[in-house]
Amino acid sequence: MDEEPKKKPRNVRELYEEVPEPETPEEPEPVSPLELKADEGAEEPAEEGDIPSWAMDHLPEGFRIPKGKQVVFLRFQSAWTDEPSKGVLTTYRTSLKGAHIGKEVLSRVLVCWPLSLAEAKSARRRAKDNREVLEELTKQMVRAVDGKRVDWSGSWAKSPEELVDANQAWRELGVKVHPLVTNAYLKLHSLTDDELADFYLNCIVVTSAVAG
Repeated sequence: MDEEPKKKPRNVRELYEEVPEPETPEEPEPVSPLELKADEGAEEPAEEGDIPSWAMDHLPEGFRIPKGKQVVFLRFQSAWTDEPSKGVLTTYRTSLKGAHIGKEVLSRVLVCWPLSLAEAKSARRRAKDNREVLEELTKQMVRAVDGKRVDWSGSWAKSPEELVDANQAWRELGVKVHPLVTNAYLKLHSLTDDELADFYLNCIVVTSAVAG
Protein backbone atom coordinates (compact mmCIF):
# COMPACT_ATOMS: atom_id res chain seq x y z
CA MET A 1 0.00 0.00 0.00
CA ASP A 2 1.44 3.31 -1.07
CA GLU A 3 2.28 5.78 1.67
CA GLU A 4 0.39 9.04 1.69
CA PRO A 5 2.57 11.99 0.59
CA LYS A 6 3.81 14.21 3.39
CA LYS A 7 1.73 17.31 3.91
CA LYS A 8 3.61 20.49 3.03
CA PRO A 9 3.84 23.07 5.81
CA ARG A 10 1.76 26.17 5.19
CA ASN A 11 2.68 28.14 8.30
CA VAL A 12 6.00 28.85 10.01
CA ARG A 13 4.64 27.51 13.30
CA GLU A 14 4.64 24.03 11.71
CA LEU A 15 8.41 24.32 11.26
CA TYR A 16 9.29 25.34 14.80
CA GLU A 17 11.66 23.08 16.68
CA GLU A 18 10.10 21.02 19.44
CA VAL A 19 11.36 22.36 22.76
CA PRO A 20 10.52 20.50 26.02
CA GLU A 21 8.20 22.68 28.08
CA PRO A 22 8.94 23.10 31.81
CA GLU A 23 6.24 22.03 34.25
CA THR A 24 4.79 25.49 34.75
CA PRO A 25 1.35 27.00 34.05
CA GLU A 26 0.65 27.07 30.34
CA GLU A 27 1.29 30.32 28.52
CA PRO A 28 0.37 31.26 24.94
CA GLU A 29 2.97 30.15 22.40
CA PRO A 30 4.92 33.02 20.85
CA VAL A 31 3.65 34.03 17.46
CA SER A 32 6.18 34.43 14.68
CA PRO A 33 5.60 37.77 12.90
CA LEU A 34 6.90 37.42 9.35
CA GLU A 35 8.51 39.94 7.10
CA LEU A 36 6.15 38.81 4.36
CA LYS A 37 3.77 40.49 1.96
CA ALA A 38 1.63 38.30 -0.27
CA ASP A 39 1.59 38.82 -4.03
CA GLU A 40 -1.23 41.15 -5.05
CA GLY A 41 -2.73 38.39 -7.14
CA ALA A 42 -2.79 35.81 -4.34
CA GLU A 43 -5.97 33.75 -4.26
CA GLU A 44 -6.36 34.15 -0.49
CA PRO A 45 -5.13 36.94 1.81
CA ALA A 46 -1.99 35.97 3.70
CA GLU A 47 -2.25 35.54 7.45
CA GLU A 48 0.49 36.23 9.96
CA GLY A 49 2.90 33.30 9.92
CA ASP A 50 1.94 32.07 6.44
CA ILE A 51 4.71 30.68 4.27
CA PRO A 52 4.60 32.22 0.76
CA SER A 53 3.44 29.77 -1.88
CA TRP A 54 6.65 30.22 -3.86
CA ALA A 55 8.73 29.05 -0.88
CA MET A 56 6.71 25.99 0.18
CA ASP A 57 8.31 23.67 -2.38
CA HIS A 58 11.81 24.93 -1.58
CA LEU A 59 12.24 24.21 2.12
CA PRO A 60 14.89 21.65 3.11
CA GLU A 61 13.67 18.24 4.26
CA GLY A 62 13.03 18.30 8.00
CA PHE A 63 13.66 22.04 8.16
CA ARG A 64 13.07 23.58 11.58
CA ILE A 65 13.06 27.19 12.77
CA PRO A 66 14.02 28.20 16.33
CA LYS A 67 10.82 28.87 18.25
CA GLY A 68 9.69 32.49 18.34
CA LYS A 69 12.11 33.74 15.68
CA GLN A 70 11.03 36.20 13.02
CA VAL A 71 11.50 34.72 9.57
CA VAL A 72 12.10 36.38 6.22
CA PHE A 73 11.53 34.62 2.91
CA LEU A 74 13.28 36.28 -0.02
CA ARG A 75 13.38 35.47 -3.71
CA PHE A 76 15.29 37.04 -6.54
CA GLN A 77 14.99 36.40 -10.23
CA SER A 78 18.09 34.50 -11.29
CA ALA A 79 18.52 36.99 -14.13
CA TRP A 80 19.43 39.58 -11.48
CA THR A 81 22.23 37.44 -10.05
CA ASP A 82 25.75 36.56 -11.12
CA GLU A 83 24.62 33.02 -12.00
CA PRO A 84 21.47 33.49 -14.12
CA SER A 85 21.33 29.79 -15.06
CA LYS A 86 21.04 28.61 -11.44
CA GLY A 87 17.99 28.52 -9.23
CA VAL A 88 14.53 26.98 -8.91
CA LEU A 89 11.32 27.69 -10.77
CA THR A 90 8.79 29.84 -8.91
CA THR A 91 5.52 31.32 -10.09
CA TYR A 92 5.09 35.08 -10.17
CA ARG A 93 1.43 36.02 -9.76
CA THR A 94 2.10 39.71 -10.33
CA SER A 95 5.02 41.76 -11.55
CA LEU A 96 5.92 45.12 -12.98
CA LYS A 97 3.86 45.79 -16.12
CA GLY A 98 2.54 42.22 -16.01
CA ALA A 99 5.73 40.80 -17.49
CA HIS A 100 5.58 37.52 -15.54
CA ILE A 101 1.96 37.12 -14.48
CA GLY A 102 1.26 33.45 -13.91
CA LYS A 103 4.62 32.38 -15.32
CA GLU A 104 7.35 30.28 -13.78
CA VAL A 105 10.61 32.18 -13.53
CA LEU A 106 14.02 30.84 -12.50
CA SER A 107 14.66 32.30 -9.05
CA ARG A 108 16.84 32.08 -5.96
CA VAL A 109 14.80 31.43 -2.81
CA LEU A 110 16.28 32.32 0.59
CA VAL A 111 15.10 31.67 4.15
CA CYS A 112 16.55 33.91 6.86
CA TRP A 113 16.13 34.54 10.57
CA PRO A 114 17.99 36.65 13.16
CA LEU A 115 21.38 35.70 14.56
CA SER A 116 22.12 34.47 18.03
CA LEU A 117 24.94 36.17 19.94
CA ALA A 118 27.21 33.19 19.22
CA GLU A 119 26.47 33.36 15.49
CA ALA A 120 27.13 37.11 15.41
CA LYS A 121 30.45 36.56 17.18
CA SER A 122 31.43 33.86 14.68
CA ALA A 123 30.55 36.12 11.75
CA ARG A 124 32.62 39.01 13.13
CA ARG A 125 35.61 36.71 13.54
CA ARG A 126 35.46 35.84 9.84
CA ALA A 127 35.62 39.50 8.81
CA LYS A 128 39.13 40.55 7.79
CA ASP A 129 38.43 44.21 8.55
CA ASN A 130 35.59 46.46 9.70
CA ARG A 131 34.29 46.89 6.16
CA GLU A 132 33.51 43.16 5.94
CA VAL A 133 31.65 42.86 9.23
CA LEU A 134 28.18 43.72 7.89
CA GLU A 135 28.62 41.39 4.92
CA GLU A 136 29.61 38.46 7.14
CA LEU A 137 26.71 39.11 9.51
CA THR A 138 24.32 39.16 6.56
CA LYS A 139 25.70 35.91 5.14
CA GLN A 140 25.33 34.23 8.53
CA MET A 141 21.63 35.16 8.59
CA VAL A 142 20.84 33.10 5.46
CA ARG A 143 19.70 29.62 6.54
CA ALA A 144 18.58 27.99 3.31
CA VAL A 145 18.94 28.64 -0.42
CA ASP A 146 16.79 26.93 -3.06
CA GLY A 147 15.74 24.16 -0.69
CA LYS A 148 19.23 23.40 0.62
CA ARG A 149 20.57 24.17 4.07
CA VAL A 150 23.39 26.70 4.18
CA ASP A 151 26.56 25.02 5.43
CA TRP A 152 29.64 26.57 7.07
CA SER A 153 31.44 23.34 7.99
CA GLY A 154 32.51 22.08 4.57
CA SER A 155 30.03 19.17 4.70
CA TRP A 156 28.34 20.52 1.57
CA ALA A 157 31.07 18.87 -0.53
CA LYS A 158 29.83 15.42 0.60
CA SER A 159 26.11 16.26 0.45
CA PRO A 160 25.62 18.72 -2.43
CA GLU A 161 21.97 17.67 -2.85
CA GLU A 162 21.13 18.75 0.70
CA LEU A 163 23.67 21.44 1.58
CA VAL A 164 25.05 24.57 -0.09
CA ASP A 165 28.31 26.33 0.68
CA ALA A 166 27.53 29.67 2.34
CA ASN A 167 30.25 31.60 0.53
CA GLN A 168 29.46 30.09 -2.85
CA ALA A 169 25.77 30.97 -2.51
CA TRP A 170 26.71 34.54 -1.59
CA ARG A 171 28.99 34.87 -4.61
CA GLU A 172 26.28 33.54 -6.91
CA LEU A 173 23.74 36.09 -5.67
CA GLY A 174 26.04 38.87 -6.84
CA VAL A 175 26.47 42.55 -6.11
CA LYS A 176 23.03 43.66 -7.37
CA VAL A 177 21.26 41.37 -4.93
CA HIS A 178 23.60 41.74 -1.93
CA PRO A 179 22.19 45.13 -0.81
CA LEU A 180 18.65 43.70 -0.72
CA VAL A 181 19.74 40.84 1.54
CA THR A 182 21.69 43.29 3.69
CA ASN A 183 18.58 45.48 4.03
CA ALA A 184 16.70 42.42 5.30
CA TYR A 185 19.46 41.82 7.85
CA LEU A 186 19.29 45.41 9.10
CA LYS A 187 15.50 45.28 9.39
CA LEU A 188 15.52 41.95 11.25
CA HIS A 189 18.10 43.19 13.72
CA SER A 190 16.61 46.64 14.46
CA LEU A 191 13.58 47.97 16.30
CA THR A 192 10.64 49.03 14.16
CA ASP A 193 9.71 52.72 13.90
CA ASP A 194 6.84 52.16 16.36
CA GLU A 195 9.14 50.38 18.82
CA LEU A 196 11.71 53.17 18.58
CA ALA A 197 9.02 55.78 19.17
CA ASP A 198 7.82 53.87 22.22
CA PHE A 199 11.39 53.67 23.52
CA TYR A 200 12.05 57.40 23.21
CA LEU A 201 8.65 58.31 24.64
CA ASN A 202 8.45 55.84 27.50
CA CYS A 203 11.74 54.07 28.15
CA ILE A 204 14.48 56.68 28.57
CA VAL A 205 14.97 59.39 31.19
CA VAL A 206 17.89 61.82 31.24
CA THR A 207 18.60 63.57 34.52
CA SER A 208 21.44 64.97 36.58
CA ALA A 209 22.33 65.26 40.22
CA VAL A 210 21.15 68.48 41.87
CA ALA A 211 24.05 70.57 43.18
CA GLY A 212 23.77 71.10 46.90
